[in-house]
Amino acid sequence: MFAMPPSDADCLWTMEEALRSQAFAAVIGEIDGRSSALSLAVTRRLQLAAEESATPVLLFTGHAKEGASVAVTRWRIASARSGTVFYVDEKEMLPGAPRWEVALTRSRGGKPGSWIVEWDKAMCAFGVVLRSKNSLAEQEHVTEHSPSIMPFRQTI
Repeated sequence: MFAMPPSDADCLWTMEEALRSQAFAAVIGEIDGRSSALSLAVTRRLQLAAEESATPVLLFTGHAKEGASVAVTRWRIASARSGTVFYVDEKEMLPGAPRWEVALTRSRGGKPGSWIVEWDKAMCAFGVVLRSKNSLAEQEHVTEHSPSIMPFRQTI
């Protein structure tokens, strides 16, 4: 089901009601993180509804105020330089597999960290490009058959 509430407050209300209905496998919403509708009380209600229904909830809040949520985990996702295409001439400068920098900035009882994540279209899955002591330039020479790229299902 896809809903487009007219305001951020309505979006948060819709998400809470969807969680309480226990009719969904997951609930996902997006609001402006600078919105006055985003508060600790509202996110606490979402968290309690998610716990009661045992339903995962994702709230995307671009430009969110730090500490504006009581979420169990807090992630930051940004674009990253794509991987290298190995089967073409280097002068062509073709983009490789899309990558993102994913950072776990808050995890209740866990340890924060950051990873470079790459989309593997052959496996239809995201993979983690492991960071090493080598420079980022050296990491660009990792092939898709290298153990340095691992599917999420094996690493998380």
